[in-house]
Amino acid sequence: LDIIGYKKGEFVDMNLSSSQIKRLNELLVKMTPVKMIEAKGTYLSLSQYYAKIDSLSNEYSDICSIETLGFTFNDNPLVILKINGTDCDNYTGQNAFLLMAEHHSREWQTIPLSLFFAESLLSSYDADSNVKNLIDNNFIVVYPIVNPDGYYYSHDDPSGDNYWRKNRAYRMGFYGIDLNRNYNGGCNRNLMSDWGYPSGISLNPSDTYLYAGPYPASEIETRSVKKLINDYNFNISISLHSYAEALLYPWGSLYDSLPDDSVIIPIAGKIAESMRKNDGFNPYDYYRSADMYPTTGDSDDWIYGWTKRLKGKTTLPLTLEVDESFQPPASTLDSLYRRIYPGLLRAAYLCDTIEGKMTEMPLKPNLSMNGMDSLFWTSVNSEEADYFTLYMEKNPVYVTDFYNDTSKYTFTNVSLDSIDYYSSFASFHPWNMNGSASVIKLRDKINVISGDSFSFYLKYDLDANNDYLFVEVSEDDNLYLPIDTTKRFTGTDASWKRQSISLEPWAGKEIYIRFRTLFDGYTLNSGVYIDDIYPVADSNYKTLYAENVTDTFIEISLDPFSTDNFVSVLPHCSNYGSTILSNRYAVSLFRENPSIKDTSRLNDINISFNFAKRILNIKYYSNTSKNLNISVFRSDGAVLFKKTTLVSRDYSIDLSFLKSGKYFVRVKGEKTVKQGFILLK
Repeated sequence: LDIIGYKKGEFVDMNLSSSQIKRLNELLVKMTPVKMIEAKGTYLSLSQYYAKIDSLSNEYSDICSIETLGFTFNDNPLVILKINGTDCDNYTGQNAFLLMAEHHSREWQTIPLSLFFAESLLSSYDADSNVKNLIDNNFIVVYPIVNPDGYYYSHDDPSGDNYWRKNRAYRMGFYGIDLNRNYNGGCNRNLMSDWGYPSGISLNPSDTYLYAGPYPASEIETRSVKKLINDYNFNISISLHSYAEALLYPWGSLYDSLPDDSVIIPIAGKIAESMRKNDGFNPYDYYRSADMYPTTGDSDDWIYGWTKRLKGKTTLPLTLEVDESFQPPASTLDSLYRRIYPGLLRAAYLCDTIEGKMTEMPLKPNLSMNGMDSLFWTSVNSEEADYFTLYMEKNPVYVTDFYNDTSKYTFTNVSLDSIDYYSSFASFHPWNMNGSASVIKLRDKINVISGDSFSFYLKYDLDANNDYLFVEVSEDDNLYLPIDTTKRFTGTDASWKRQSISLEPWAGKEIYIRFRTLFDGYTLNSGVYIDDIYPVADSNYKTLYAENVTDTFIEISLDPFSTDNFVSVLPHCSNYGSTILSNRYAVSLFRENPSIKDTSRLNDINISFNFAKRILNIKYYSNTSKNLNISVFRSDGAVLFKKTTLVSRDYSIDLSFLKSGKYFVRVKGEKTVKQGFILLK
C-alpha cells in the first residue's frame, strides 16, 4: 500500500488502485475519498532550483561551496551545499549536521524548505553571533534535491505525474526505484531489518510506488548519500519528507528499543517542541518510525546501523514528515518555513550536545605481534569491549557438503527436504511462507584466493519478479551485498543445475556467505532447494584458545615445531553482544627440518594413502616451508576439496568426508603431482 500521509491515532492517507479499494471495502474499512489539489506551476523548476543553489554559493563564497556527488540516470547533477566558517571546501572532523530533501519526487515543499534553512544560516552569519559560532565550529551539509530526475518528472514535465514517488532509472522494462527503500538495511544482524525484507516494500520492478530496486544501493542517488555518511562524522542527520507533522527516529523496520534511546528520545523531543503544526499552536509529534508503519531499506535505518556497527561513530538519523499534504499552494510555504526552521536550527545546535553521548561498539580488531610471543590488538572503540575471545586456527580444509551437515551453517526458517535433493539424502529448503524471509549462512568465513568460486546445486519455483533467492557476501557479518548483482533467482527452473559464482572480487579477503530468500504476501510456488554447497570449511580447523580476556594483549604459547597457526579475536560488549571477528593473523613459530643433502630430490612430492584410517599423506622434500596447493576431485572434474597450506615436510588430510568412489588428488608446489585412488566403505 502506498501510504502517503498519516496522523497518529486519527487517519491514514493512501494512494489506492481500484483493486485495492475493492479489497478494503470487502474488509469493511471505513474510507473517505479525497482529491488532492494540484499545485503544479507554483514551485520552481529544477533548473531554477539549481540556479538558486549556485547563487547561494556565489553570494556567500567565503562560507559556502558546492560539490557534485555524481550524475543521475538522466544526467542531472547531485549537488550539495557545504557550509563552514573556516574552510567550507575541506571537512576536518568537526561536529557536523546533514539536512536532506526530496528523496520522493512528489514531496515538493521539502526542496524550498531545505534551501530556506541554508539561506537563513548564510544570511545570518554576520548579523547573529550564535549562528556565526555555529557555522565556525560545525560543518553543515545541505542536500536539497536527492532525486532531481523524479522532481523533474513530477513537476516540470508536462506529461509527468504529480504523484510520482520514485527516481527515473529504467530497469527491467520499467521506470523508477523508491530511493527510500533502496538503502542497505539496518546492518544489525536482524533479518527483518535487511534490505528487501517484505515490509512496506516491493521487489517487483512494475510496482508503481515501492519498488526497492534489484539489489541494495543499486541507485546513484542512494550511493551519493552513502558517500556523505562515510566522509563526514555527522552527529545528527534529518531527511525531510511529507507528510504527517511528525519527527521519526530509528528503527523504521523494527519496534525494538535501542541502547541509545535515553539520548535519542530527549533530542527528538527538543527538536519537535521547537516546531509547530499547521494549526500554529501544537508542537510536532515524535515517535519511533516503525510506529507509523514498518518498512525496510530507508535511509535512517542504514545510517544508524552502518555508522554504529561499521564506522564506529554513530549518527543520529531523523526523518521529519512536514505538512499535511504533498504539494500545498506556494502561498503556504512562508508559514511552513517559520514553523519548521526553529526545529532545524535547534538540531544543528544539538550536534555539540550529542557529541560523545551515543553508545559505541568495539569494531573488528587489527592484530600484531611484538617479539616472538606477544599478541596485541587494537580496534575502533576497543575501550567499549567488556572482554575478548581468542580462537586458534589452522588453514581450513574446504569440502563440498554432500551430506547437508547442519553444524556447518546457521539457519533462519530453513528445513531439510528428504524428498527432493541432488545428492545424499536431503537438500536445504527455505520455508515457503508468505511475507517471510529465510537464511542459510555458512558458519565459518571463507579465505578467498584468486580463482576461487562459490558453487551449489539449485532448483527453484518462485513467483516471478515477486519472490527471490539472493546469494550474498559480507566481510563483517553485518552488511551483506550480492556476490554478483546479476545472480538473482526468480521464476522457475525445475531441474537441478550447478551454479557457480566467481569470488575474484574478494581475493585475499575473508568473507561470510549466505543464501537469502524473500517471499511477498501473495502467490506461493514450491520454493527453493539447495544442495552440494562448495566451499564449506571443515569443523575441526578452529578451536577456542582463550576467553574472557580483558586486556588487549596476550602471551601466545605454541609448539615451536608447529606450522599453520593463526589467531583471531572477537570483542564482546554488554549493549551489542559479540561484535566483529578479526581477520586471522599468522602466529606460526617453526624451526626448519634438517637440510636435504640430495639436491636431486629437492621439491619432490610423494603421495601415499592409509586406507584403513582414510588418511592422505603428503611428503614434501624441501629445506624450507613452502605453500602447497592441494585439490581432491571426482573423475568428472568436480572439485571436492581445495586447500593452500604451508608445508615444511609432512602433511596429512582426513578423507572420511568422501563417499565410495574413484578420485584424484593433485598437489602443486614448485613441482606438481597427480594421483588417482579408489575408496571403498
